[in-house]
Amino acid sequence: MKSKPKTLIASAVVLAFLLMGIAPVVAQVNPSSSSTSSSSISTSSTSNSKTNSANTLIQLAQAAQSYAGQVLAVAQKQGVSVTAAQSLINEGAGLLTQAQSAVSTNATLAAKDALGAMKDFRSAAQSLQSEIVVSVKIGNQVQYLQSEIVRIDNRTGQLQATVNTLCSSKNASAAICSDAKTNLGQASSDTSQASTLLGSITASSTEAQTTAIASLLTDATSHLKQVATDINQLANALRDDKAIQFIQTVLDPRAAQLQQQALKANITSSQRTQIQGQLGQAQSLLGTAIASFQSGNFSTGLQQTNQATQLLTQAAREIAHDSGH
Repeated sequence: MKSKPKTLIASAVVLAFLLMGIAPVVAQVNPSSSSTSSSSISTSSTSNSKTNSANTLIQLAQAAQSYAGQVLAVAQKQGVSVTAAQSLINEGAGLLTQAQSAVSTNATLAAKDALGAMKDFRSAAQSLQSEIVVSVKIGNQVQYLQSEIVRIDNRTGQLQATVNTLCSSKNASAAICSDAKTNLGQASSDTSQASTLLGSITASSTEAQTTAIASLLTDATSHLKQVATDINQLANALRDDKAIQFIQTVLDPRAAQLQQQALKANITSSQRTQIQGQLGQAQSLLGTAIASFQSGNFSTGLQQTNQATQLLTQAAREIAHDSGH
């Protein structure tokens, strides 16, 4: 909320008090040039000065009333409680009306009522401004927390889908799947509770509830981190299983096939011995690779599988080449 209107009202009050002293000041800077000046002229001048001062205060009070009304409209749009401020504005309006009625007959009373009206309008505006600031702050906090709840809910859904896919594998660890699903359930419970608290935030309970919501979201995030760890373990295990299956269903049968071809090939005994040595080394590497995959050492298992594949390819070429001669 801009501070300029508040400053204007505060300045107006100061000006109002200054205006109350206009009459004696004017009297001092314009002394009578004759000791025999008419007392009726002096009385009339003082009366006019008071009336002018009262009218000025009334105008300032009207400006304050207008500003308070503008702040009230903003507060109502923000959903702020305006009951107390509205009461002050109504009281100020009543005093302003009295001042306008009395200014022509009792300028002193009119000035007093105008000052009272300004005080009520100023108090109402200040109260509403404070409430608006609180309302905006709460709104910003609610918006941030809502976005965090949505983000964590979306993340929970993504991890849930991944867990479902990985745990559908027949060799997936039941213990790891159970842990992942338990943590997903706890994360969902945390965000659900956070949403409920978020929907019941009020100005008086903001601090306590936002603290509780932040704690729930931190807990949910912690559970999701554990789910991510479980997923990593499940994914690695699935990768290792697929590598083992590839060796057992593709490479091992290929090595056995090449062994048979070497026995039947039209090659010399030394060539056959050399090729069978390559195939035996390849089969040994494949067995070692399976052990590496089973122990979770994927990089070593992959290296051993590649070496075995190269030996199988080399043996197949030599069988084809030597049989052709």
